[in-house]
Amino acid sequence: MNAVHGRALAIASLAVAAALLAAAAHTHALASGPPIVAMITAEKCIKEPSGTMTAVALSDCSDKVSMVGGTLDSPGTTDLPGSFAQGTHKLVWAGTATDGKRLTKTQTLIVRDLVSPTLTITSSAPNTPEAISATAPDTPLPTSVSDLVTYRDNVTPTSALAPIRNPAGDLAVGSHTLVWTVTDEAGLSSSATQKVVVSDTTAPDITCPPAVRIDRDSSIAKSVVSPHLGSAVAVDAVDTGIKAPASNFAQINDGASTIPKGTSPVQWTAKDKYDNSAACEQDIYVVPTRTEFVVPSDGIASNEFGSALASGGASIFIGNPEDGSRAENSGSVAAYSTKTGTMIRTLHPEASKHLYFGTALAVFGPTRNLLAVGAPGYDGNGALPGQHNTGAVFVYNVHSGALERTIHNPN
Repeated sequence: MNAVHGRALAIASLAVAAALLAAAAHTHALASGPPIVAMITAEKCIKEPSGTMTAVALSDCSDKVSMVGGTLDSPGTTDLPGSFAQGTHKLVWAGTATDGKRLTKTQTLIVRDLVSPTLTITSSAPNTPEAISATAPDTPLPTSVSDLVTYRDNVTPTSALAPIRNPAGDLAVGSHTLVWTVTDEAGLSSSATQKVVVSDTTAPDITCPPAVRIDRDSSIAKSVVSPHLGSAVAVDAVDTGIKAPASNFAQINDGASTIPKGTSPVQWTAKDKYDNSAACEQDIYVVPTRTEFVVPSDGIASNEFGSALASGGASIFIGNPEDGSRAENSGSVAAYSTKTGTMIRTLHPEASKHLYFGTALAVFGPTRNLLAVGAPGYDGNGALPGQHNTGAVFVYNVHSGALERTIHNPN
């Protein structure tokens, strides 16, 4: 090898060695660069309790905390409590860097309700509005309908939830869409709709005027009777402005201008604005002139005149058991003519007190010519000493009024 060639080879070897040394120096510089800085990161944690008044566990937020350049303390080795109630909490996490330095980081934990309550409306008939019977011009919502609304929340107790209805208040007749809304203690709300129909299906109450009696032996013109008819009265709980009832008075007797002898019913009809109707009848009596029995006044109140009645022949007998015209409560029986209404005679027992003569009456006999008059307070003629009110029955002739016999108590 010549000298020139040797020098060139030496120079090349030195260049390679220099390059290798430079590369080694660069590699060392990269491997021993600036040290990693230890740090803890902790993101804000927002959690919802798992149930009503249930706290959030510490582990629920540990996934949002991490550390580089060291080791994070286990939650079980820190001074943090194990669970947290609703509200905002500050959690201090700690860890140890690789160089032994202790580090801490504060994390914000918010425990609150995140889910709206549930509100469900069931239906008594699918796809059909709830039917409500009107009870007034504006009807309160029945509990049977409001009870179809159910609600709950996973945090707020049900007892603290109060659903609100819109529109509120009582409901008029017609169709309504009710919007129910329930809001929990966190201010979260849910709504649902309910359809209802309020209907008036109740007939009005109607009262007819009293019967009309015309004393006449033949037919009578309607124009004469009409002023005496009066008017029916109708009342309706829902239609408070119901129209006055109408009558078919003009149509009775086939529309003729007269009312025949006998009984003619007049029908009165009331109808509310929802087409519910009710009717009643008023009778018109066209009858022969009636007989009135004039009762004589003896100035004694409460003598039970008319408490017993019986008829026989052309007479009617009227009991008056507390009549005191002879003696206190001795009683009497008045006989009246059924044709004229005038008194024929008065039957009196003996003048003894408290006979109550006339308490019971009966006409009997083969020709119905005898009148039996009960006197339960009678205690004479055969009563044993110390016996009182043994009673007796007095038998009179219907036509003459003569006493035929007295029937005493056999016991």
